[in-house]
Amino acid sequence: MQLIISFFRKFCLFFLFLFLPAFAAAKTDFGSLSVRSAEDYVFVHSESEFVLSVPDVEPDKLQTELLELPTDVRFISSKKEFDGNGGTIIRFWLYFSSVGNFELPPILLKRGFKVHYIPFGKITVTENPALVSPRLFAVIDKNDGFFAGESIFFTVYAQYAGQILDFSFKLPKDSIFFEKERLFSKKDEKKRAFSTEPVPIAKFEWKPLNAGLHAFPEMYMDAVSYSGNRKTVSIQKKEIDVSARKKDSEKKEDVFDGFYEPYVFSEAESEKSSVQTKILEEPDLKEECDELCALRNREKYSFPLSHSFSESVVKRKNLESMIGIRISENEKNFWVMNFLFVVTGVFLVMFVLFLSGRHAKLVVLFFSLFVISLFASFVYESEFEKRFGIFYGGSVSVIPEELGEGAGRFVPAGLRVKIIEKSSDWFYIETVDCSGWVKAELVNELM
Repeated sequence: MQLIISFFRKFCLFFLFLFLPAFAAAKTDFGSLSVRSAEDYVFVHSESEFVLSVPDVEPDKLQTELLELPTDVRFISSKKEFDGNGGTIIRFWLYFSSVGNFELPPILLKRGFKVHYIPFGKITVTENPALVSPRLFAVIDKNDGFFAGESIFFTVYAQYAGQILDFSFKLPKDSIFFEKERLFSKKDEKKRAFSTEPVPIAKFEWKPLNAGLHAFPEMYMDAVSYSGNRKTVSIQKKEIDVSARKKDSEKKEDVFDGFYEPYVFSEAESEKSSVQTKILEEPDLKEECDELCALRNREKYSFPLSHSFSESVVKRKNLESMIGIRISENEKNFWVMNFLFVVTGVFLVMFVLFLSGRHAKLVVLFFSLFVISLFASFVYESEFEKRFGIFYGGSVSVIPEELGEGAGRFVPAGLRVKIIEKSSDWFYIETVDCSGWVKAELVNELM
């Protein structure tokens, strides 16, 4: 009898050990599970974490498998861990190479012989705040085109600005122009959390007084990017054709972007559903960029006191201002570099001459001047030998591969960039605000 009771107890323990985990797992409603982002935002060109929580099932009882992902999504790694309550947390890290809305295939979750398909939640990938710069653009409302003597109303917006420090504008010629309403206050402005939503800055009324081409009013904004860099950005220079008399035309809405990049923001469209959208194309500035390169080469190798040198500097600065490049550096000059080495040689000779005499103070003086000028000469030479070029404009990629339209950080045409590395037909370039890979054909390298 005792043998039977002992056997029965062992059988019950074995039964509980074998089937209790299955009973616990049966309590889990796998149909209600989904994979969610661990953060409020999913950024392009960065590792993003996603989490799947499975209650009442231990990690060693689960296996996961990812189905084939879209071409612009890459799997990085995954990890399973206890959640502290008898369940499992599965973490996934993915890399997105473009912005937009994504629908990923479900994850295969295996528990024993059963397979469950766990869907991803809605994924919206936005610009990376560490890479993107503030933008300034205007939305113009018009019904029948632009006409002399008739008012044009528009609103200026900022986007990707962590903090707006200042906003200013220049009065256009041959026009009546005034600011109707200022929509932000420098006094109340504080650093804001990341958001993709455009922020209205000011409303304007502009009345061109005569027909012909009119330059769009110049607008400037001092802002701090989400990465902490301070920048001055402007609305891209454009011209509009003002007619002398009213003509029949379709209702339109024009967007002027401050980074030579067509951009339509849907919020303005939703307010005026009957309004169509016309995107102003990026201007072709190849000829201007080639001229900038030639002027910088002349500036680099002309004698500093010559007419050719001063003329090159003036023309280059005027051309940069015309295409919207507000901040630029002067080229290191070949003759200045050689002059520094000549001066260094003179100080060395003077040091050696006085070294044989009894002029201790002069020895110390010329030795000090020799060391300082030698250091300055090598620093100047190292800057002179660095490779620079003029960029034709386009997107900068984090890898030497095509990332697709709209991916990567946009850099305006005409900017002087530093060439760090070359890989096949790609250059790794560096600007004041960003760095990355571009096609070599988009850079006109300086001599």
